[in-house]
Amino acid sequence: MIRKARAARRPASHSVTLVVLGMLGLVATAALADGTVYKWVDEQGRVHYSDRPPPGQENRAETVANPYAKSARPSAPVAPAGAPAAAANGKAAPGTPAADDPKKKVAADVAAAHAEDCGKARDAYETAVRSRRLYRTGENNERVYLTDAELDQTRLESRRLMDEACGSGTSPQ
Repeated sequence: MIRKARAARRPASHSVTLVVLGMLGLVATAALADGTVYKWVDEQGRVHYSDRPPPGQENRAETVANPYAKSARPSAPVAPAGAPAAAANGKAAPGTPAADDPKKKVAADVAAAHAEDCGKARDAYETAVRSRRLYRTGENNERVYLTDAELDQTRLESRRLMDEACGSGTSPQ
């Protein structure tokens, strides 16, 4: 009798374990969905991928496209046909005049910051347009959902900010 009772309970506990493991897998997958992925090569020549750049060496890490991200945009601008490969990531090849000229370096940094700001503004606009319900955080850190009028105003403001960051007449991709 005791053996039969234990055998009857085993499938239920096994099912609970599978459900818990499945939920943990979903949570881990969701965490990866929005994250930025960094790639770098260490001193031994090994390639590493992580959600954080290497400590103290952020400038060595390259941002790579995350296939699980919500918007599938390349992480770096695409170089025009016939351009050197180093120009695709916004950096001039070592030894070229652009690599040695500080003004061109600053201009490249400003262009990269502008492109990043534009991408963030575009993402915010797409979120505002695609979301049926948006909320703001209330006084006690509770969610206060926007009314239809507030949602429309948020969408208009997001569009204005996107046009300001990317240039007017920008269409979301």
